[in-house]
Amino acid sequence: MGIAAVIRQLPEFASNVKSEMKSLFVDNTDKLLGEKQLYGVSLSTGYSLKHEQLLNHIRAEARMYLEEEDAVACKVASISMAGKNIFHLFTSEILQDAAHMSRSFMKKHVEDMVGGVEKSDFYMYCLASSMLSGCKYCMKFYTDGLMKMGVQQDVILEIVRVVAVLKAASHALELDGMRSYDFVARDSSMS
Repeated sequence: MGIAAVIRQLPEFASNVKSEMKSLFVDNTDKLLGEKQLYGVSLSTGYSLKHEQLLNHIRAEARMYLEEEDAVACKVASISMAGKNIFHLFTSEILQDAAHMSRSFMKKHVEDMVGGVEKSDFYMYCLASSMLSGCKYCMKFYTDGLMKMGVQQDVILEIVRVVAVLKAASHALELDGMRSYDFVARDSSMS
């Protein structure tokens, strides 16, 4: 159980995803994210993807680096962003004038949820969940907030990388688990 098990389970057609996962979780020589941040972002992503198999493997490893309050914060980020992303997608795209109203609401809402978790870590969890829904407003809000807290752009790009790799792994596992038949190319003589 753990990330190594996910890497082993990925089908051959996802060899690039296997390579990226090894780079992030096994080799991890860059260390742009600390272990706590890496597994917090991964856990938030897993909750947002709702892929039970992948989530169970992430959780197994995340237990080594996260406290209970961090795991709860990952759930809160995932659940909160599921609703907030829809609200902000609508207000920023449809009701442009309401965007200023939603900014102050967002700040207050985040302050109430952080609890005992580092604010920058919680912002990372929310950013990860927001990326999966594609809410530009929320992604910008959390990216700007992280940069104001001194988080460098390369760290933010590493969060994007983690989310992208886990999304691709989830997709590959789903495709591999689908009932399908071998694809056989059409015989050219049948044309």
